[in-house]
Amino acid sequence: MDWEDYDAIGVALAETFPNANHLTISEGDLVRLVLSLPGFTGGTEPDRRALAAVSYAWIAAVEGPDDSSPYESKA
Repeated sequence: MDWEDYDAIGVALAETFPNANHLTISEGDLVRLVLSLPGFTGGTEPDRRALAAVSYAWIAAVEGPDDSSPYESKA
């Protein structure tokens, strides 16, 4: 698993760190958690795009697949 495996990392973070606050975690702490995942072989300095994608994948893994928005029209 490396930084491009966003969904797998998101699921692994949700399963490995169920009590971590996935919404307010700092970038540095997120990098440390990902680097500590079993089987992670990516580098120690991800680019911002990969880090954002991992963060969103973690949120999706914790909160589920509901992507509805209260701002979308039901018409």
